[in-house]
Amino acid sequence: STRMRFGRGAASPAGVLRAIASGGGTDAFRLDGVDHRDDAGRLEVLATEDLAVEQIGYADVVVLSRADACSPEALRRAEERVAVQNGAAAIASAARGEMRGPSTLEALLGLRRADFVQTTPAKATHHHAYESVSLTLDGEVDGERFADFVETEVARFSGRLLRTKGILAVAGLEQRMIVQGVADLVEITFGEPWGDAKRTSRVAIVGFGLDVGSLERAFTTCAAS
Repeated sequence: STRMRFGRGAASPAGVLRAIASGGGTDAFRLDGVDHRDDAGRLEVLATEDLAVEQIGYADVVVLSRADACSPEALRRAEERVAVQNGAAAIASAARGEMRGPSTLEALLGLRRADFVQTTPAKATHHHAYESVSLTLDGEVDGERFADFVETEVARFSGRLLRTKGILAVAGLEQRMIVQGVADLVEITFGEPWGDAKRTSRVAIVGFGLDVGSLERAFTTCAAS
């Protein structure tokens, strides 16, 4: 008999994301965001599969579907697992095809600019080879020092980066500085004014073979005098 194998519609995002982000000499495409959907009740199983792990690592928004089919405790564990695996990702949940919270695609992608939750840095394990590093500074950073940090310290891991996200308070700027990176490409935009909010600077980096201690030490030198 003849057997046929059908794909599940899942694919590695790496090549496509790098091609779009690099531009390839054309302005025909623009990378606006990467969202990933997983079954909240099956995340622990799916997160042992290399492809699912890679997709979570590249995402900047992760939607946990079928949230109504699992207990609040199971949903909390799923959210924590995503946060540990990808500290740069915003997390949302959905039930019966309806989002809990953001009601439009624009609102969902807008979660990327929300302050992300502090997580314990995730070390590489036998389940996944990448790690997520969260860096925090209370107060403002010096713009030139942060640029040097990106161009020297972060650039050392060229070819091993999946995602970079930062929300920073820069000395002399009233607006939040938003950093979004795919692979080795980084884009900087500006968000809402800080106003009376406490100024805190945070960066999350997801990649392979990162030197956590070196990144932490280098980031502390970005503090504004």
